[in-house]
Amino acid sequence: MDDDDACDCFDDDEARRWRGVRPLLAPSTRRLVGEGLKVRMVRSLPTEPLRDVAKALDTTVAWRLEYGVDDLLCDRAEYWEPYHAAWATAAHGVDDRGRLIYVERVRTLDSDALHRDVPTKEAIRACRAQDMEIVDVLQARAAERRGGSGAGDAYAKARTEHVHVFDLDGLTRGKLTRQTINTVVDIVAMSLAHYPGSLGAMWLLNAPLVFQILWRLLRPMLSAETIAKISILGGPDAYLPQMVAAGMPLSELPSWMASEKHGLRGGSPGVPLGDYVRALGEDDAPAHLRLPATNQLQLAGTAARGGGGDAPSPVKVGLARKRGKHTAYLRRPLELHLASDGVLSWTKNKRRGSCVCARASVPRPRRLSRAFDREKTERVVAR
Repeated sequence: MDDDDACDCFDDDEARRWRGVRPLLAPSTRRLVGEGLKVRMVRSLPTEPLRDVAKALDTTVAWRLEYGVDDLLCDRAEYWEPYHAAWATAAHGVDDRGRLIYVERVRTLDSDALHRDVPTKEAIRACRAQDMEIVDVLQARAAERRGGSGAGDAYAKARTEHVHVFDLDGLTRGKLTRQTINTVVDIVAMSLAHYPGSLGAMWLLNAPLVFQILWRLLRPMLSAETIAKISILGGPDAYLPQMVAAGMPLSELPSWMASEKHGLRGGSPGVPLGDYVRALGEDDAPAHLRLPATNQLQLAGTAARGGGGDAPSPVKVGLARKRGKHTAYLRRPLELHLASDGVLSWTKNKRRGSCVCARASVPRPRRLSRAFDREKTERVVAR
């Protein structure tokens, strides 16, 4: 990005804060951070010290590179199928403010299957990141369709924030294993750190007493602003009237929501996010499941397949096998793209296949390289 990279969407205070943040960024972050990520991070941390804002951007850019997040709107995450079978989530309607209603339920969460069939924490993170990337696209689509405030500013919170509904019915002490708690805490931390300006409201429904165990762990992670967006409620007689009063029409709420006392029932069947993932890369996918290959949070110059612009050239083609947390299982040749200089390592062991890794702007390349049983390691220059 150029030295003079102020965004038209910034007001005077935001532009002033950005001018203070920019010199504190790592060189690779200054080069790679996209306009959407920049604007949304500055706005989501309006009172934090400038150094903390810069650190948050550095961390998010490095995370998107490490997990290949910019490709998750083009390719399915490796373990997407068992992940969605064990942890079903769905997109439902849109509230009166143009915010997508994103729903998940404890009753459809099979923690044992999740940790059995999705073997690593990194694989779960990648699948969850894919969900969050899709939600960001669907929220932009919903805001565009509904219009409303912030129409002249694509990054206005009124256009980037969604409503997250989590039905806790069925949560028991037996389901709150240490492994499950650690996974939930990790996913929450990832969402808070890397998806700025995304959460507009959260509704925790049918909350049992045992939820307090999890809440005591999660609450210290949340800012006062985030806590103010969370409503913890009991059954449908309590939550449905409040949700309708908050601007969520019954026709936009899940069809399993019903209050006989108030004569209320939701009317939206919803679309599982797994259906959107399944449709990625399929030419004959239904029109309503087709997604653009980019969203607001992608890095500058890394949207090689769908974002247009000048994409980095591939520097190596090979077959990747799991040899550390920075690689993934792939059954087809992989084109590696570097947006900046980095280290490339691979082997040619016929029994294992070729182990390939590419990382841009690695602080300690040798430590990364030691994770590989390699025949060759070379420093490469992006082109």
